[in-house]
Amino acid sequence: MHVHEKRKLLEAIDVLIRRPASATETTIAEAMAYFKMLIEESTQGQIEVRYSDTTQQLLF
Repeated sequence: MHVHEKRKLLEAIDVLIRRPASATETTIAEAMAYFKMLIEESTQGQIEVRYSDTTQQLLF
């Protein structure tokens, strides 16, 4: 994982923690994607991150 990718992850996390009201769909997507990349690369694929869409299961 390159430094600029780690920086994007940190920026997205910063927005989510300090200014959650200003987080956009892109902010959340970047945080999730770069987190997945960080975990999978740092564990050399031994840990795999998967996300599932559970919006279909919501009752409202």
